[in-house]
Amino acid sequence: MTVVGLLVGLVGASLALRLGDLDSWLWMDEGISVGVASHPLSDIPGLLRQDGSPPLYYLILHGWMALFGASETATHALSLTVSLAAIPVALWAGWSLFGRRVGWTFAALVAMSPFLAYFATETRMYALLSLLTLVATASFLHGFAFGRRRYLGMFAPALALVLYTHNWGLWLTAGLLVALVPCAKAAVDRRRFWLDATLTFGAVGVAYLPGCPPWPTSEPTPGPHGPHARCCAKQYRWSPSCSVTPTNGSSSSSCSSPLRHCGSCSGAESRCGRRCWPSL
Repeated sequence: MTVVGLLVGLVGASLALRLGDLDSWLWMDEGISVGVASHPLSDIPGLLRQDGSPPLYYLILHGWMALFGASETATHALSLTVSLAAIPVALWAGWSLFGRRVGWTFAALVAMSPFLAYFATETRMYALLSLLTLVATASFLHGFAFGRRRYLGMFAPALALVLYTHNWGLWLTAGLLVALVPCAKAAVDRRRFWLDATLTFGAVGVAYLPGCPPWPTSEPTPGPHGPHARCCAKQYRWSPSCSVTPTNGSSSSSCSSPLRHCGSCSGAESRCGRRCWPSL
C-alpha cells in the first residue's frame, strides 16, 4: 500500500473515532467562543483584550461560521478538521526528523490520542494550538538542532501563530529559548547559530508586538463568566451585558436569547453541554 493510502486509512480511522460528539451541546467556554466570533471581524481583537485571549482562533471561527453556520456540528467541525490535519503533519515531522518508522508511529499516536480526540470536537482553540505547536517544534528541531537553516522560515511564523492562538505559547517560547543552549553547544558555527537565533526569535517578537499585553483588562469577555455562569446555549450572540449572575439569591439574564435549562443532571444542577453545574 502506498504512503498516501496508508495515510488516508489512518485519517479515516481517526475520523471515525472522533465523530461521536460532533453534535453535542456547547458548554460554557464553547458558547463564549461562538459568541465572540459572532461579532464583526474588526471588533474581535478589542473584545478579547477584555479577557486576555489572543484572537487568531476567533478570527478563523468567524470566517468558518460565515461559511458553515454557528450550529454545534458546524463549529465542532472546525476543530475536527484541524485535528485531522495534524495527522499528516505528525507524519512529516517524525519522518523528516528521525525516519519513516518514527513518522508513522508519531502519526498513529496523534490519530488515536484520546486527549486530541476530545479537543477535536470542542469549539475551542486547542486543536489549532496542537497543530501549530507541532509545526513550530518540528521546524525548531530542524533549524536549530539539526542545523537545517531553511526551516527557520517555517519556524518563525509558526511560533508567532502559536502566540496568537493561546497565551500558553509564551511558555513554549520560553522552553524553546532554553533549548537553544544545548543546540548551540552542538552547533558547528556558534556565531552563525546565535545570529540565526537572534534574528528568528526577534522576528517572532516583532510579529507578536501587536498582540502583546495589555491583556487582560478589568472587564470580562462578553459572555457568561464565573461560577454562576450558564451557557447551555445554541448560537448565542453575547453582548457586554449578556451574563447570568446571582441577584439577591436569584438569577437574571440580559442575553439576546433565553438560556435553556437542559439535560438530565440532579435536581440541584443544570447541564451545560457535557458538564453539570450547580443551579443558582
